[in-house]
Amino acid sequence: MSDKFHHKYRISSSRLQNWDYGSNAMYFITICTHNREHYFGEIDHGKMQLSALGSNANVLWYEIKNHENHIELGEFVVMPNHVQSRRLSITILSMALALPFSALGLT
Repeated sequence: MSDKFHHKYRISSSRLQNWDYGSNAMYFITICTHNREHYFGEIDHGKMQLSALGSNANVLWYEIKNHENHIELGEFVVMPNHVQSRRLSITILSMALALPFSALGLT
């Protein structure tokens, strides 16, 4: 498969090889921005200052419960170039969450 991507994009998996990721479990998730750009805001004097997009990411985190009732949201943090959950408990992994760019204010 590395030939398909010419060793450019494909990295080896950091997933635990003997874990069933379709099982009920608690997960830690990090979603990074493209090229690690600071789309979500900046840190000023040790405090995160959310941009409009960062505010949207903050609101949309809580919206997950309005779309899927098999997820228990835990703590999360919006940083300049990523959103990180500290606890996301998924009881059924039979759904896919996809948000259009318009929902993020990117259009």
